[in-house]
Amino acid sequence: MHICEGLLPLPHAAAWWAISAPFVLASALTVRKSWTDGSPEERTLQKLSGVLIFALTCVPIPIPGIGVTAHMCATPVVGLILSPLKVIFPTMVALLIQALFLGHGGLSSLGANVFTLGVVGPFAAWTICRVLLKIKLPAAAAIACACGVADALVYLTDAGVVSAALASKAHFMHWFWIVLAALAPVQVPLAVLESLVSVALVKALSSRCASLVPGRLRIGLVAVPASTVALMLFIAMVLTSMQTMAHAAPYQGVDDALFGGLPRSGQNWMPWLGHNSELETSFFTIAGLVSGFLVGTLWERLRKPGASK
Repeated sequence: MHICEGLLPLPHAAAWWAISAPFVLASALTVRKSWTDGSPEERTLQKLSGVLIFALTCVPIPIPGIGVTAHMCATPVVGLILSPLKVIFPTMVALLIQALFLGHGGLSSLGANVFTLGVVGPFAAWTICRVLLKIKLPAAAAIACACGVADALVYLTDAGVVSAALASKAHFMHWFWIVLAALAPVQVPLAVLESLVSVALVKALSSRCASLVPGRLRIGLVAVPASTVALMLFIAMVLTSMQTMAHAAPYQGVDDALFGGLPRSGQNWMPWLGHNSELETSFFTIAGLVSGFLVGTLWERLRKPGASK
């Protein structure tokens, strides 16, 4: 969930920026060191992870029977593969681009969004997975449980952030239960989907370049062709943008559906290009094309013994 502009009071927005800033800085330093000292394959995986975070948090997934769309987090499984600290900086970059060009999230709420998606998601998944593996749960089950629960915790934290921002207008728990009731029907099936996709991703990466996956998480699977990965991502994003262009999509984003009925604490700032449906469609189409190309290219490089720098 992208917490939008105008929902957080300025003191809350500043506080979340202050809380997230040390994590972002530590992550940037860790990524830089990894980039300098790591192998070509590790650098390729870092690039692929950043593209996946951006792409999967853009692709709206329709929830049948609810009438809204939502998106996966992606950061839990990336945190398991790379380490949680390496996920925060690319998450911040992805959220910044989405806020500026796609109208997802906002600049004042960027600190809160980075904390929930970039800090809570990967660290929760990493902690839960370690505990489950220590009690001898199979790797696939541990990954599924960790990523599914972490997905739910991201949105639970979002509910807490939003409720705290609105606490001056009504009691914290009043807003918390409202937000939770709105999110639960959407996030329960989405958490299940996130757990299944996460296991499939780890399996595919294990078969393609096992050395990049922590030993305790490796699961065998037939290699996934790069063209399939690229094509699936591109089709998903382009079909979504075509629905928007035709003004025929019956689904509304869960962010819009939820935030549209909540009181604002500040001005509702627009993205650089404003909420223009044609421009948003163009950017989503371009994002789908570029993301699909990059995912396919980087995925193919992981098969080779020496990925280019």
